[in-house]
Amino acid sequence: MKKLLLILIALPMIGFGQNFIKEYNQNAFGIGSSVIQTSDNGYLLASTVRQSINDSVEFGLYKIDVDGNLQWDRISGGIYNNFSSGQESVFQTADGGFITLSLESPNLQSPLSKIRLIKRDVNGNSFWERNYDADSCAIIPMNLAETNDGGYIIYATVNCELTNGGDGYTYLIKTDNMGIITWSKVYNWQQLFWPLYGGGYGSVPLGGPRLGVKQTTDGGFILSGMIQVVDSLWGIRVDPAIAKLNPQGDIDWIKSYDNLNSYMSIPFSVEQTNDGGYVLSGIKVDDPPVNYEGFVIKTDNGGNLMWNILDSIGSIIDVKQTNDGSYIYLSNEISSTTTLNNEIVLNKIDALGNNLWNTSFSNYLGNTIMANSNIEQTNDGGYVLSGYSIDTTLQQYNLLLIKTDGNGNITSTFNIPMNSKKGKLLKVTDILGRETKGKRNQPLFYIYDDGTVEKRIVIE
Repeated sequence: MKKLLLILIALPMIGFGQNFIKEYNQNAFGIGSSVIQTSDNGYLLASTVRQSINDSVEFGLYKIDVDGNLQWDRISGGIYNNFSSGQESVFQTADGGFITLSLESPNLQSPLSKIRLIKRDVNGNSFWERNYDADSCAIIPMNLAETNDGGYIIYATVNCELTNGGDGYTYLIKTDNMGIITWSKVYNWQQLFWPLYGGGYGSVPLGGPRLGVKQTTDGGFILSGMIQVVDSLWGIRVDPAIAKLNPQGDIDWIKSYDNLNSYMSIPFSVEQTNDGGYVLSGIKVDDPPVNYEGFVIKTDNGGNLMWNILDSIGSIIDVKQTNDGSYIYLSNEISSTTTLNNEIVLNKIDALGNNLWNTSFSNYLGNTIMANSNIEQTNDGGYVLSGYSIDTTLQQYNLLLIKTDGNGNITSTFNIPMNSKKGKLLKVTDILGRETKGKRNQPLFYIYDDGTVEKRIVIE
């Protein structure tokens, strides 16, 4: 009976992982850009990496266990151009494998590029691969989502300016479960566009922001983007927008939001919420003087504004609804013109946008850190996100993964009841119930004749 009691006490300790902040691929270059929790409660981190200072930038996939330990990594070929997107995406499929989206360019100087979609097995090995281009124009992947029919939807921007002097446009690709195109749609810059940013339409610097795409409950799609309008103060103003599409990719409606009082507001993620509406995040830019604020916009199911908040930080790069109906958003606080004092910030807000709590991370092992990914709620109610740390001495960018508890902390406090010492000690066992004389640096259980059990760890 006492052995059975011991097993019941020990089981919860075996089932839970840790909260942590860790670096991976500590070489010349690495930026985490997408992270998911896997079916084994571990994590999968997609990134851009350079394996040495003289190597080209490639796609990196890192499997992390529940405690933050690296299990395996896969580095895929494909040279990124100078405007590498940093928009690698990954998610797990029903068969336990993975789908990854990344950019491929023929060489460092070429403005041409391809989107690369790879189906992988549970160990990250390629099962099949599909490439998508845009004729003589450069194409940049922005995001990827799985669809209800088992296929995929790819959101991309196309840059024709670098190759033939033409405009750019937004490109949506719908595929089946084997990555074969079932339909594609082009949206011109007057409908929904990504403006000149870092060198041309659709040209986004490495580590830049991502636009959002998700399938909606009616089988259609929601996209984040921008609308360009004439403004009496700024001449041309850029407003954030969301576009609702039907299941064939045709536009149902586009709604833009001019209430942020800014000459340019750049949207990032968009999500459908439990009430059928949508939530959008991004960054507001004021000029002059140059000033940045993050924003969250909540709409109803027709895209009509319900509420919005502004946060005096650099950018809000992702927002997600949490299990309790509230929202968690991930941001980078830009505290100076350099990146030396930046912080990663997590904010929890309620269903009306009121602040519940926030927590920040300013450095890791003396290195400045930045977020560059989605944020996901984990099975234990905590959160996981990725990004990079900057070693200014060695001029290195290292992959960064942060796992927190439900309050945004990477350390937790547990109150363990102590024995009253009224009972007589019967024996000391290890975690498997084997009697021991007391080993150091491992959990030990002290069993008393009054029925109480006390856990101790003797640290050497």
